[in-house]
Amino acid sequence: MSTKCANCGFVNPPFKFCGECGSPLSTAKQTAKAIAPSQTGEAERRQLTVLFCDIVNSTAFDEQLDPEELRNLLTAYRACVMEVVLAQEGHIARYFGDGILVYFGYPIAHEDAAHRAVRAALGIVAAIETLNPYLHSTFGVEIRARLSIETGLVVVWHMAAEDAPEPIDIVGHVPNLAAKVQNLAAPNSIVIGATTHQLVQGFFTCESLGTSTLRGISQPVELYEVSGEIPLQSRLDVARESGLTPFIGREQEVELLKQRWQQSVNGKGQAVLIEGEAGIGKSRCVQLLKEYVDADALILECRGSPYYQNSPLYPIKELLQQNLLHFASTDTPEILRGKLESFLSDYEELTLHRNLLAELLDVPLGAGVSPAFGGNPEQRRQQTLEVLAQVFRSVAEHTPILFVVEDLHWFDPSSTEWLTLFIAQLENARILTVLTCRTLHHAARDAAQPYALDREALDTLLRPEWTTTLLLKPLTPSQVKEMIDSLTVDTPVPAAELRQVVRMTEGVPLFVEEFTRMVVSEELSPIAVVSTEIPATLQALLSARLDSLGPAKYIVQLGATLGREWTGELLQQLHRQMGYTDTPETLESQLDALVGGHILDRRDNRDGATLYTFRHPLIRETAYQSLLKSTRQHYHEQIATVLTRAFPTIAQAQPELVAHHWTEAGLPEKTVDYWQQAGQRALERSANVEGVRFMTQGLAALETQPATSERAQRELVLQTTLGPALIATKGYASVEVETAYTRARELLDRLDAASQKPDAKARQYEELRFPVLFGLWLSTLVRGRLLSAQELGEQCLVIAKQQQNTALEVEAHRALGATLYYMSEFRTALAHLEAGLARYQPQHAFLHYVADPGMTLLSYSAPLLWGIGYPEQAVQRIRQAERISGARKHPFSEAVRLYFATVVYQYRGEVEKVDAYATRLLEVCQEHGFAVWEAGGTVMKGWALAIDATRRPEEGVAMIREGITAWKQMRAKVQLPFFLALLSDAYRRAEQPDAALQTLDAAIDVVTKTGERTYLAELYRRKGVVHRTKGDFASAEADFAEALTIARAQDAKAWELRAAIDFSRLYQAQGKPATEIRALLKPIVDWFTEGVDTSDFKMATRLLAEL
Repeated sequence: MSTKCANCGFVNPPFKFCGECGSPLSTAKQTAKAIAPSQTGEAERRQLTVLFCDIVNSTAFDEQLDPEELRNLLTAYRACVMEVVLAQEGHIARYFGDGILVYFGYPIAHEDAAHRAVRAALGIVAAIETLNPYLHSTFGVEIRARLSIETGLVVVWHMAAEDAPEPIDIVGHVPNLAAKVQNLAAPNSIVIGATTHQLVQGFFTCESLGTSTLRGISQPVELYEVSGEIPLQSRLDVARESGLTPFIGREQEVELLKQRWQQSVNGKGQAVLIEGEAGIGKSRCVQLLKEYVDADALILECRGSPYYQNSPLYPIKELLQQNLLHFASTDTPEILRGKLESFLSDYEELTLHRNLLAELLDVPLGAGVSPAFGGNPEQRRQQTLEVLAQVFRSVAEHTPILFVVEDLHWFDPSSTEWLTLFIAQLENARILTVLTCRTLHHAARDAAQPYALDREALDTLLRPEWTTTLLLKPLTPSQVKEMIDSLTVDTPVPAAELRQVVRMTEGVPLFVEEFTRMVVSEELSPIAVVSTEIPATLQALLSARLDSLGPAKYIVQLGATLGREWTGELLQQLHRQMGYTDTPETLESQLDALVGGHILDRRDNRDGATLYTFRHPLIRETAYQSLLKSTRQHYHEQIATVLTRAFPTIAQAQPELVAHHWTEAGLPEKTVDYWQQAGQRALERSANVEGVRFMTQGLAALETQPATSERAQRELVLQTTLGPALIATKGYASVEVETAYTRARELLDRLDAASQKPDAKARQYEELRFPVLFGLWLSTLVRGRLLSAQELGEQCLVIAKQQQNTALEVEAHRALGATLYYMSEFRTALAHLEAGLARYQPQHAFLHYVADPGMTLLSYSAPLLWGIGYPEQAVQRIRQAERISGARKHPFSEAVRLYFATVVYQYRGEVEKVDAYATRLLEVCQEHGFAVWEAGGTVMKGWALAIDATRRPEEGVAMIREGITAWKQMRAKVQLPFFLALLSDAYRRAEQPDAALQTLDAAIDVVTKTGERTYLAELYRRKGVVHRTKGDFASAEADFAEALTIARAQDAKAWELRAAIDFSRLYQAQGKPATEIRALLKPIVDWFTEGVDTSDFKMATRLLAEL
């Protein structure tokens, strides 16, 4: 039957909207109004699903039809499409002749926008088939359509357009791609792209069409054809088909559900509400309960749906039709009546309500059957609710029921009313009702909640004492890591990237799963991904949450630009700065709604300021990404202005915050000083990774400025401050450290040349000469270039004395002491270290470098004192450093102290202490990212593991090799002979003498190349021990003799004692006279005045006693 449009007079086929002007022909007016944009706003970025539809071979109609007939055909076709689209709450954006462009996800976001688009496409194909008889009878033709759907990021905004029902337009590749893809579709078929397929797979039947190359599209696109919808599929059902992730972290909740089931089986009916945000794991808990219940129990399930939240009792009717009576779409009226009678035959008490149930379940009544009830509508409604509850109770008398209600938040009011009545009558029924619902709140629905159900109705439903609420909380970080590991068995995620995924997903299992799969499938670094991209599977969900906020949405976007956390006072100031006219009370009310809607958390800090924090990073990220880049820049500029003008205390305490906002505002010239301040503050608290990032940002900003003398001086400061942070994170000898200090020296030379000019300004940069040379000394020393390092140390001492700066003298003596120590000039080295200690004052700490010079001087002098024969003084120095460390609480200095403590205790042979100090060292390094000392700690830990009485030398060898590899990767060469000596010990412990000898030869080769002779005597002594073990006494004797010669030349009494002990053992084995052995050993034993408790001294005195 045709319908005439009251607005334009066009005669339409039997549809709800006019194909000519789009006016509603029936009650669809309310739907159209609901999805129309409420007001014109500025553009925003968002994920959008686009449907493109056109008529196949429409040009043929130009010849077959009169122009007026063609117009009428097109309007009928448009009305047909519009009815289906608006039923799915899509938006007709534009007509292109017979082509129609439709948006899903804007102006109102739906978390299932892609589903709605595909469902609409299937509906359009079916509707055209229904329309064709009308077209054939009226125009003598029939039409077929091609449809395509694509999803992706677009910029969308409101604008005037004569050919659009609503003035909304978008920019991006998505509509263009959709238009091109539809040309590949067969008549009456639907083709979708890969992103859309990712969003709807499992819910619709899709067949891959392979990849296609499209003109104007640089990359081949993967396409799929949709042939139908898979009914009654939930996200969990789809996930189950591809394999569920292991169940993690809900054991207590599931155990409670099992207990409630047993109570209900015993006749004590129960109801349990599982509440939590989307993706938190509600359905997974239900699934585990379903797997647990007895096989003879009846499981009944219904589900709320946004499509039917205005359809009274829809989920209950569907449950009865599908689960209890097993209706099919092909059933005739007679079959439907037969199924109803069969069901009622088992429940005599229900037969009285046969007609009422028949009407409710759309079962046609037979001829002459009287109406079910003759009372008024309200009485009829109440009886319907009572009868539905009676159905469940009757069934439960025969078998216990697990009644699952999923997505209660989408329930229509009538279904909610029935459920409230039903639960109130559960007390003695063998029914466990389990409901899942998203977190609701008491704020106004239009502020932050798009659901049919509100908090008050939910609270009413849960009043009976046999109800229980389970509020699912996010998984803990360790549980999230466990989940990620289960998803990445074949492609493990590195620790740093894993921490980023944990931070972004904050314990929501769905978010963890989708983020991890995106990272693995795209083979991208999670750090790069999470900072710029949200999985398409989550975009629609999060955008819908934002759109539900109404007028408060812009507050969320503004807050998202401020960061994860901010104060109410800052937002108020920013609000005024940007010219918004809302009163403080209005703003406060909007913030209240956002807190009530679980978008923000609110608390007071120690200063009494009100802090607002986004409950979830992804909400903040989605809000921020929805802003145009130009809008973001404007917001950031306003925020930086407010911080510097109205909140100087914050700007001073958090310079990196101000720098960040100036940077994002596109004003790098304003950021340099703030980045430098932030970097310096980070170094002071050993936040070296952050320090590197801040300084690097400052250097990048500086590069945008003109090349002037002032820029060179500012870069010099940044490079000099960057150096220590790079040392801590990359290692002393790394390329990055060398590059920073070399560049700083180049800048010094350039500024020196400029300062010779008559009009040159005062040389304000001169005070940086010492730290630049000192940084170069550090890099040069650790790379094993000892002579160059000595020269740089001497230059540092000259500058310190010229400037009469005691603090610099301390550092210079440290430099020369350390260098001469590695060159085995022990006495001179000790003199410099002692000179530095004599001048050291606590206020000298951290003037230029990452470690306290006092702790460093003590730490270097400890092994030196051991080597020259003062083992007790060595331990005393370690303890002194420990006392300073307790006062300083400075992590990098602590790492230096711990490392040299392991060295001293390794010299003493105290394996347990080496293990304890190395363990603590690794903890500090891994917490703060100290790569260089982590490598050293790994070597020391490996040695303890190999030498320990538990005898795990193979593990020790592997760990030592790991540490040496890391050391080499940082281009470090000093201490390498010592590390290789320890590796030879592990090989010897593992009974691999040949490997031990090869390792010692490699160590001696390093000494030859670098001149680091500190440990040379010990290398030859160890070679002698291995040769003696192999029975090669001649080689052993030569090695021991060489060790003695070197030790005596270096005045290294500890190494001389060890060489003499092993030489004496060899002489004993060879049967040499006791007088000869005593002459070898006794003089060095008599020299020692301390350390009689050391294992070396005890062994020597025991040997003498045996003689």
